[in-house]
Amino acid sequence: MLKARSQRSLERAAALVVKGSDYPYLHSALLRTTAAYVIEDAGYKENVIPSEAHVRVNCRGIPGGQKPRDFVADLRKRLKGRDIEVRVVAPEGVSEEEQLAMLDETWAGKPADLNTPLYKAIKQSSVQTYPGARFSPALFEAGTSLGPWRKKGIPGYGVYPYVISNEQLIGMHGNDERIFTESLEKGTEFMYRVFSRFKA
Repeated sequence: MLKARSQRSLERAAALVVKGSDYPYLHSALLRTTAAYVIEDAGYKENVIPSEAHVRVNCRGIPGGQKPRDFVADLRKRLKGRDIEVRVVAPEGVSEEEQLAMLDETWAGKPADLNTPLYKAIKQSSVQTYPGARFSPALFEAGTSLGPWRKKGIPGYGVYPYVISNEQLIGMHGNDERIFTESLEKGTEFMYRVFSRFKA
């Protein structure tokens, strides 16, 4: 996959990785820009067919991946010929071009520094909580609220403090979200170990 020289060959390689994965939803999200339809709005009355509808799409990119303007251009190309308008949501007074320029700069920034007391605490606690497990940094598929902290130079790390199955993974934020009791107990033990390393 690392030798892929074009988007087409990259997509073929990504499809093979996902096909052979025990966690296909996770690995699919780690290999390409993802888009989730998060808010829909159409119609005003039960017996009237709506004349228009709005769908808000939340996108997440990967480091070194597709830029926001390229994603928007690709989406518009795919929807060409249909009566669909694609708009970039931006703060009042900010043009689409300005918003895309800002997103292109901030999208998929550099990973957090791994040479920090917090990272070392996470590593030491994980090895202690899960003997025999290999600890390694990896790309995190979820979005976070870390942006304002990182702007101030404060690093952050996405951590699952417990081991979960693929079934639990794809159920996150769903109607039937759940976690095994054993996983919750282990995760609690892990977090206590992390924070106990920073006692005054």
